[in-house]
Amino acid sequence: MNKNEKIYKVFRVLGYDYFLYNVIIFLFITEVKGISVSEYLYMNSFYCAAIAILEIPMNYIVERIGIKKSIVLGGFFWIVHCLMIMLFKDFKLFLLANLFCALGTSFKGLSETQMLYSSLKSSNRTREFARLEGKCVSKYYYIEGICSIFVGSLFTLNSYLPISITLIILMIAFLVSLRFDEVKAYNQDGEIGVREYVKDFKLVIGSRRIVSILLYAFCMSGIIGVMATLQKSLIVELDVNATAYSIIFAILTLCIGLGSRLQNRIEKYTKRKNLTFIGLTYTLLFMLLGSFNMLNFSTIFLIVVTVIILFFQNILQGVYRISVKKYMNNFTTSRVRGKILAIFYIFENIGQTLFLFLAGYIIDSKGTSLTTLIIGGISFIIILLVLGFMKNRLGLDPEQYDKKDIFYTDISKK
Repeated sequence: MNKNEKIYKVFRVLGYDYFLYNVIIFLFITEVKGISVSEYLYMNSFYCAAIAILEIPMNYIVERIGIKKSIVLGGFFWIVHCLMIMLFKDFKLFLLANLFCALGTSFKGLSETQMLYSSLKSSNRTREFARLEGKCVSKYYYIEGICSIFVGSLFTLNSYLPISITLIILMIAFLVSLRFDEVKAYNQDGEIGVREYVKDFKLVIGSRRIVSILLYAFCMSGIIGVMATLQKSLIVELDVNATAYSIIFAILTLCIGLGSRLQNRIEKYTKRKNLTFIGLTYTLLFMLLGSFNMLNFSTIFLIVVTVIILFFQNILQGVYRISVKKYMNNFTTSRVRGKILAIFYIFENIGQTLFLFLAGYIIDSKGTSLTTLIIGGISFIIILLVLGFMKNRLGLDPEQYDKKDIFYTDISKK
């Protein structure tokens, strides 16, 4: 195990996401800062749109400055974003804060998994990527899930306490990232001509296999992004207090970690239908969640059913996060890996932008439950269409792919 791999295992647990932030931010923004649910959705939509716009120029910067510096810059911008959320209340300033967050996410997303993959590739251990990444991500969610149990009590004591802890963890992760050794990004030391750069992107888009994954990510990321907000709004509308709210989302956070850890085991059963299983099951549960919450059941019954459905959805989210990254990295070279990630995040964030904007538009007039049902139904239909497109383009034996679909890699070494 090399130095970067050892540091990565610590860094990923601390810096994978905003520690505790996602559990409490909905309450913090809506109750403390006075932002409406629709405005919150529009903020997230703006954030995703910013990432989509930034990805290609950011990928160019990452290849120029290197993986380590990109990780460090990503952590810095996240710290700036967190500080702005704590200090300001104006909706426009929150949009600016989300722009800094988008910069940080772009830097981190384009560099972090490359750090691990490149480190493993140097010792010919790339087959271990999904297992190690899943293990690191699951540890993050386990720790966050356990700590989230106390977030409600901290929020009740002082509404700024949870997000202050978030800021402290971000700072620690930033300091840890400074210890990485640089790994060489593709063509980092040479001149990257515009023509060559465009040619490499055309190579990526020319792969039918990658295009299938991109379309799938476009839909699933949008669906998961909307659910991340709707699930919080549904729980709040059931008059759950802050302490119970934090306990519920502590459990759901643990579920994402559990899904990340179980990715390999689940894939043994779903095999090449893993993405199909995730997409269909997740969207069916989406519709079921909206249907139940529209019916006149008792509050206790609705809370139990809602949590059970969200339990399975969050496990599937954890499986998705690891699976899609694994499939993207397969059959790639350093020449295209960063560009695949850039285009992947463009598709993910355009998907989230559109789905979040649609949900924000619907929720003001239809309410959370009907919005959940409508978005769930739309999502199910779209996933069916995408899965139809993916057939015969993904999940084939290596020798069945056209060479350009796997970037002319030597499949005998896979």
